[in-house]
Amino acid sequence: MSDVWEVMEQHINEKKRSAATDRPDSGRMSAYRTQRKKDAGTFFLSVAILLCFCWSPLTQASEATIPVGPIGGTDIGQAIPLPSGIYLTGVGVNTRFDGWYAADWDKTIDASGHSYIAAGQLMYVFENKLWGGTVSSSIQGGYSDLCLKLNHGKKNCSSGMVDSYSDVFSWAKLFPNHARMAGNPTIPYGLAVRFSMGLQLPIGEYDRHKTVNVGANFWDIVPSVALTYTGPSLLGRYFGEATEYSGRLFYHHYTKNDDTDYDTADVVSLDFALTQRMQDWQYGIAGYWFSQIDDDTLHGDKVSDKRSRLLIVGPIVQKTFVVNDRPWIVAIKAGTSLGGTNTGDVSSAIIRVTTKL
Repeated sequence: MSDVWEVMEQHINEKKRSAATDRPDSGRMSAYRTQRKKDAGTFFLSVAILLCFCWSPLTQASEATIPVGPIGGTDIGQAIPLPSGIYLTGVGVNTRFDGWYAADWDKTIDASGHSYIAAGQLMYVFENKLWGGTVSSSIQGGYSDLCLKLNHGKKNCSSGMVDSYSDVFSWAKLFPNHARMAGNPTIPYGLAVRFSMGLQLPIGEYDRHKTVNVGANFWDIVPSVALTYTGPSLLGRYFGEATEYSGRLFYHHYTKNDDTDYDTADVVSLDFALTQRMQDWQYGIAGYWFSQIDDDTLHGDKVSDKRSRLLIVGPIVQKTFVVNDRPWIVAIKAGTSLGGTNTGDVSSAIIRVTTKL
């Protein structure tokens, strides 16, 4: 995506320079402004048509239902470095609970409910490079409304601010395939790598007496590594100029919840996507998987048979465009769980919109 942003910025700057050095007369200026308004209207119509969906992963400890990692997940171009600057992302999530997995891949408990999340993220990519790669830092926060009902019991709800996730430090570098990029500089052919240190801050709404909470009341320390490889199209040029393979592996280490003396065991999670690039479009499949690698503890004693795992897969589509000299990226993702243990059977949808300020 780095080259996409750079090409879009070059196009915007060229339009500005052209307007400054070759000033039209009043008639030509009027036509120019009219065309700009038409272009802007077309772009805004594209945004209205592109309803964007994806999931917000959820895991279940015995005391709370909490999101794992960045809200909405990460998928396309996870490791590709971006040009320096400030990026703003808005995320909206709609998740429906269709049941509850108790045993492995067996939905043995009836469940219903929803999770609505509205979130925003700010990311700053520094101008100075480190070891030839870019350095960035981001912060994410949001508001959630969560309700869950198991079997024929009482519906339990929680709403308020969610825990804030931050990639405190993230380093990314692209090892380009110059021969392929010479023919199409908008596509970052080659291998990109990213190493990040994330942190989930327990600032969300939490009540130890509630069955469900939108906040966790404990810290999540999250190192991660991402790889994105972009090569020739697997499906031929009719379906796109390139195929992108992208994945990000997270390791979640949770601190103890001091209010309950409950210690959630560590979790390994993976966001992945396999997509086709076709001009300003990118489409394919995306998924999310997590697995708890040990037993939780309560008052220092192991809690058996409570380990969680989940697999979600669904389609994804993304569109890149310019509105009023500002670059935008809108991504659409939908997902449904294929199986899990001690977690919800969910179907989810998100809109994610990113721009450079």
